[in-house]
Amino acid sequence: MAQLQGWAFPVEVDESTGRIRMVEDEECVRQDVRLIVKTDQGERKMRSTFGAGLNQFMFQNVDLVLVNQMSQTLAQSIKRWEEHIKGINVGVMQSPENRTAVTVDIQYVSDIDPIRPQQMRQEMELNQGDR
Repeated sequence: MAQLQGWAFPVEVDESTGRIRMVEDEECVRQDVRLIVKTDQGERKMRSTFGAGLNQFMFQNVDLVLVNQMSQTLAQSIKRWEEHIKGINVGVMQSPENRTAVTVDIQYVSDIDPIRPQQMRQEMELNQGDR
């Protein structure tokens, strides 16, 4: 039986049951992390501080200070909002092909499966507001 269960994102109906499609355990944690990364603070009216708030970094020059700030912001936000994360490492690097883009690597261990670390990678274009 699943330890953790939540709605799948994007939200869709499971045609076999007629109910909202659900995800379990590590996939639920992964989707929660993705939502934190993609949500700007103030976007959710009932939880105005939810999210990583990465829009604050849009249209800035990519340098060592910026990638360090992004790494710290992401790690703090994920630790705050995803209670199942027990260890996290966030790396942000400038893309070698595009000076206005960064690659975000998130490695974490959750209490759902503490033996198997999880990893996510996302490209972000900072000069177009594209998360």
